[in-house]
Order: sequence, then C-alpha cells, then structure tokens
Amino acid sequence: MGSEKDTYPVLAWPLRLRILYEIALGVNFLHNMDPPLLHHDLKTQNILMDGEFHVKIADFGLSKWRQLSVSRGSGSKPTEMVGTVIYMPPEKYEPSKSRRADVKHDVYSYAIIMWEVLSRQIPFEEVTNVMQIMFSVLRGMRPDTGEESLPPDIPNRETLITLMTCGWTTNPDERPSFLKCLIELEPMVRTFDEIDFLEAVLEITKAKLRWGSACCSAQPVSEKRSEEGSFNILKDRSSPWPMGRGSRRLLQQILWRPPRLSGTKTTI
Repeated sequence: MGSEKDTYPVLAWPLRLRILYEIALGVNFLHNMDPPLLHHDLKTQNILMDGEFHVKIADFGLSKWRQLSVSRGSGSKPTEMVGTVIYMPPEKYEPSKSRRADVKHDVYSYAIIMWEVLSRQIPFEEVTNVMQIMFSVLRGMRPDTGEESLPPDIPNRETLITLMTCGWTTNPDERPSFLKCLIELEPMVRTFDEIDFLEAVLEITKAKLRWGSACCSAQPVSEKRSEEGSFNILKDRSSPWPMGRGSRRLLQQILWRPPRLSGTKTTI
C-alpha cells in the first residue's frame, strides 16, 4: 500500500479557492432570484463536483423540512443531526428567538464550508454530542483559525480568515453578503492561470488511480479472481473519492481524510 501522501494528496490552493468562489457564485445567483431562493441546507454533502471539479450546488427544496425535523428531534439519526447542526447558525437553535428566514443563514453555512475547504478537517470533529455542539456555538465557539488548522501558506490567508469569521459571527446583521464574498474572492482566483487549475485536477485524478491500483494489488489472489478483473467495482468499494452517478462526486469526499483500511470510524 502506498504512503498517506499517495492516498491523501495535497488539494492545490488554486482549486480550493475556485471551489469557494464557485459556491459563492451559485448561492449569490439563488439569492438574487425574484423572489430570493434561500438554500438553508448548505453543507459539503450538498456540493457536487463535476469531472473537472467545478461546483454544482444540490439538494434545495427540502431544506426547511429537514431543519424542522432536526429541531423537533423527529427520529433523525445522530450522525445526520450532527451533519446538519454544524452548518446551522446559532439563531436557529432557539426557535423562540429565530428571526424571519433570510440570506444570512446561508452565509453562516458558507463560512463553515470555507473552514472545511481551507483546513480539510471536519468541523467540531472532537464533539459527537449534538447538544454539546449547539451549547458551545451559542457560547461563541467556532472552528479553530490557528495555523494548526489553517496553514500559513494559504494564499491571502488573513483576508480569507476575516471573511470567514465575519460570516459565522453571532449577529446575523454583521455577516457579509455573498456579493461581498465574490468581491473578495474573485481577484484571488484570477491570480491563477488555467494551467494551475488543470494541474490540480490532474493531481487528484492521478492520486485516485494510485489509490485504486494499491487497493487492487493488496487484494488476495483468490479475491482478485472472483472479481473477474472488475476494476470499476473495486474502485467503487475502496476509493476515498467515489464517483457516484456520471462523473460527479461530493465536495466532502475530496476534503476529508479517506477511510482507513483498518476500519477506523469518523465521529461525524
């Protein structure tokens, strides 16, 4: 089996910044419809990536129903609840204090996604209890912005951190609009050439193939024969970046660490 670097390659900064820009571009489009369309369930599980790693925003329409089901404890699995709560702004934790639905909910969720993309870590990974996450966020806790989580080589690091922390501030009125996010992000993306993005995509594609080859070579001979050379099936089972239908994959699948073959479970 190859090293962790083989199976967990660096996701180049040009591509990460383009992902953030395209998410903001898509949500800004929704917010500028007449009437505005509020997603209200933005999370990395709902961001699709095409074959060239361009963003496709998915899963809007049932988001309000999902929020209600979480807040009322309608039998959702704990992992599903955690996956939604970490993107939910604190004003939504207390229905009695909740304000009318507006764009600021999506901005908070986007700030959490920004942190995920820049850190490639799971928000609140060390906390597995939903109520504990909610209580901590209400007290002002947010994902760590130090260099252990957000490395010093991030391009325009301070600007991105400022944009992110403004996005997840407790007061919704102080959160920036998606237009403001685009104004900050577009110049950063334009500093890179198309070749930078192509090289980043190629590196991920090569890493996926290396992972598949390593998993294939690690199989017992008898198991290989039983598969009858079905390399596509093997990739679907073992790859940390399953392709899903067509050439689409979830943003979450290229950000978080791939599953360990030993069966170690993640907490969220």
